[in-house]
Amino acid sequence: MGGVAHSQLGRAAADRFRPSRNEGGTLGRIISISGALVAPTLNAAAPAKAALASWSRTLASELGAYGITVNTIAPGRINTAQILKLHPTERSRADYIKQNIPAGYFGEPHDIGHLAAFLASPLARYINGAAIPVDGGAVRRAL
Repeated sequence: MGGVAHSQLGRAAADRFRPSRNEGGTLGRIISISGALVAPTLNAAAPAKAALASWSRTLASELGAYGITVNTIAPGRINTAQILKLHPTERSRADYIKQNIPAGYFGEPHDIGHLAAFLASPLARYINGAAIPVDGGAVRRAL
């Protein structure tokens, strides 16, 4: 989403929930899906991902007092059609995993879903403004 769409989303959430300030509770969740937080090489997507994480932190600061949490999920290599296209052979997948992913495998879509469900739940009421990698440890090895 572009900056204007994010601003409109944030404004709409704020307008919807601000009148109902909920001391100590939660009224809403905004969860953004970004991408790997650290790119292995400079590319055009890296600044956009950084901007999304920054937007989420700022919005979290603005909306937290109204019971709205704002967090970002930053997936690494998730076993999808896009990844299989990038790594079409078992050998290329194994080589990439060995060099880049300490967990030893690509994540699965449900790995993202589990985190999103947690962030949307009352259990995550005090997590706000976070950018959480789901990458099998790859973010720590990208540099």
